[in-house]
Amino acid sequence: MPGALPPAGAAAAVRRGQPGDAAAIAAALAGAFATDPVATHLFPDPSTRRAQLERFFGVQLRHSYLPRGEVLVSSASTTGRLVGASLWLPPSAFSGKVTFALWPILLIGVFGRRFGVARRLGALLERHHPAGPHYYLGTVGVAADRQRQGLGSALITPLLERCDAEGVPAYLESSRRDNVPFYARLGFAVRDEVTFEGGPTLWLMDRPPGGAA
Repeated sequence: MPGALPPAGAAAAVRRGQPGDAAAIAAALAGAFATDPVATHLFPDPSTRRAQLERFFGVQLRHSYLPRGEVLVSSASTTGRLVGASLWLPPSAFSGKVTFALWPILLIGVFGRRFGVARRLGALLERHHPAGPHYYLGTVGVAADRQRQGLGSALITPLLERCDAEGVPAYLESSRRDNVPFYARLGFAVRDEVTFEGGPTLWLMDRPPGGAA
């Protein structure tokens, strides 16, 4: 994407993800989401969940976020291990179907017998997705041993600064209630709450330019 990243603060060094980072990003996100309510609903077998999540994120990275969007990553300063990432789609890349239309084509092998469940969840998210121009925070995850150290904010703030500069809102779906206050501190506000097939609840959150009042 054009232009330099805005400062991300002192909590972590943040850079753009590159195609060669895809496997490391997918592994980091798989670890971060191993107990996520949506992940456990889609991949109920704990013995295969992490591998399935790695394939899931790998497909999304290679076919959507890396070529069309903005991927920010952070690595541990001592070991170089990639410890967190955020995956975004900007207004220029997001058509309302870029993310979810990939599911039935590319992810059937990932979901296996849970493919029908995943397809219905994708349709639900698409119905509730905002229609106007916006930046979409599809995923942000930080390794369990590096959480609560400011990395999540560092991976999100640069794109929110871009949203503010361009006068464009941002949107996300939170799969954990206890993450809602974190996003609220970054200027997001809950606009809707949906529960999928008696399973996980998602909090749909918007952020106007400049953050919520």
